[in-house]
Amino acid sequence: MSAPRATKHRPYREVPNSQVLDAAEQFHAAFRSLIAASPDGGVLLPALHCASIALELYLKSLSARELELPDPVLPDVATIHAEARTPSHKLTNLFDLVPSAEQQLLELAKQSRPRLNDYADIRDLFGVHESMFIASRYPFEVGRDFDDIKTDVLGELLDVLDVTIRASHRVVLDP
Repeated sequence: MSAPRATKHRPYREVPNSQVLDAAEQFHAAFRSLIAASPDGGVLLPALHCASIALELYLKSLSARELELPDPVLPDVATIHAEARTPSHKLTNLFDLVPSAEQQLLELAKQSRPRLNDYADIRDLFGVHESMFIASRYPFEVGRDFDDIKTDVLGELLDVLDVTIRASHRVVLDP
C-alpha cells in the first residue's frame, strides 16, 4: 500500500463556500424557529447561541478554502472539505478576512435596512454581537449580559447576510 498523498488546498476558492454556507443557513433557521416560540418558552439562550453560530459561519463561508483530503483506499479520489482561515469566534476578525468586494456588498445591504442604520457600519454591527457566543453559553458569569442585543436587529442582520451571500457567487484565485 502506497503512502497517502498530502492534503492540499486548491489554488482557488468559491465565495461563498457552499459547505459552510449550508451550516450557517441551518443555524439561522434554528434561530428563527426558536425566536418564533413564545417569549415564555424558555428558549432565548439557545436562540441567541444559534444566531451567534450562524453569524460566525456566514462570515467564514466568505473566507473558507477548499481542502482536498485523499481517500486512503482509492488513490485517485479525494474528498473536498472546507477549512476556515482562522479558528476564531471573533466576528470582527472574521469580517476582516472577508474579501473587500463582499464586505462592500454587505455594507450596501445593511444600508438598505432602516433598523440597522443606528450602527456606524456593518463591522460595528458584528462588534456589538461578538460577545453573544460566550454570553449565550455562560449567562450566569459576571459581565455576561445581553444589554446591546436586540433580537429584531439580530434577525435583520442574519437576513442581510443570508440574502446577500446567497446572491453572491464568484471564484477567487488564491496566491
